[in-house]
Amino acid sequence: MGLRRKYLVVGFIFLVNLGLIRPGLPLSLKLVKQVRHWSNPQYSRIVIDVEGEVHYKYKQLENPARVYVDIYGTATNPTLKGIPIPVEDGLLRKVRMGQNKPDRVRVVLDLAAINDFKVFTLYEPFRIVIDVFGDSKKRSVTKGIKTVRKELPPHKYKPFHSGIKKIVIDPGHGGKDPGAIGSGGVREKDLTLDIARRLVGLLKRKGAYQILLTRDRDIYIPLEERTAIANRERADLFISIHINASERPGLKGIETYFLNFTSDPDSMALVARENLIPQERLNDLQIILQDLMLTSKINESSALAGSIQSSLIRQLKGDYDGVVDLGVKRGPFYVLFGAQMPSILVETLFLTNDQDRERILSTNYREGIAQALLAGIENYSRIGHP
Repeated sequence: MGLRRKYLVVGFIFLVNLGLIRPGLPLSLKLVKQVRHWSNPQYSRIVIDVEGEVHYKYKQLENPARVYVDIYGTATNPTLKGIPIPVEDGLLRKVRMGQNKPDRVRVVLDLAAINDFKVFTLYEPFRIVIDVFGDSKKRSVTKGIKTVRKELPPHKYKPFHSGIKKIVIDPGHGGKDPGAIGSGGVREKDLTLDIARRLVGLLKRKGAYQILLTRDRDIYIPLEERTAIANRERADLFISIHINASERPGLKGIETYFLNFTSDPDSMALVARENLIPQERLNDLQIILQDLMLTSKINESSALAGSIQSSLIRQLKGDYDGVVDLGVKRGPFYVLFGAQMPSILVETLFLTNDQDRERILSTNYREGIAQALLAGIENYSRIGHP
């Protein structure tokens, strides 16, 4: 194949994956664009990217053991048709996708060993997320056909006296997603990465932790991938670092969130901004959260949020006047969905407040935030939760 033709083929596949070219596909059907996955022997996350919002159903079957998702009003990406995606992580053997009916795509997960699974939807863009849990040493599959998971077996919590060994730090936003933008064009994504790098340096100097960053440079990482990284790496803690914004320039302060229901208008406005969705989608999140909460580490995450928030206020108030404690709060943040470890989202300051913005632009202040986060982590590790 000549070089020019090779470039044309690569470009054609790229445009098909973007949905800009639809060879032989009716315009009325949405394209199932791709299937992504992250896994370890105890956990797999499968994400099905769809061109737009659609209806779907799922079931678990036996002989052979499998879970399938029927996605209505869709067509298979021609570049993926008939090509199985090998996983072989001990839980899943492979993922298959095909045109089950003229207007229906079926995605099949061939199972090896599974104790439980959850299916939920994320929006803007629309994607279907399947979290699979189990112990790959147990070569068995949960029996029965299920369409809705209402009662999930409790996950075993690690005892706190075992200590915190592995921590995933998530610098919010990145790449095409700048996050909040303050006066003068200062971008949240740059500041969160700087704080995260400082925190990593402090943690490494302690010599007691294994640290991973979800991103170490200015790149875009989807929200569902950030949690999947932490689960895949079997992290003991997940900490997502952000900087706040508000339409009210007088609003300032520090607040820390864990995954849970909320009716607070300010918190829900923040959730919409961080999840990159319109506020009318927020009710959908509360419904999704009802199922996810059954396996979330609520108590541990609440305790971690309290330790981090207290440390931030205590340390920064000692060096700066007018530091406002907005407290520990709850919210259905995408980046915390499905986390299998204590997980929080920290909003360190408000870029839209003049005093907060001036402080966050100071390297000394960002170093102070990193030091306070370290102290909060160590306090949590030492004391644990009630």
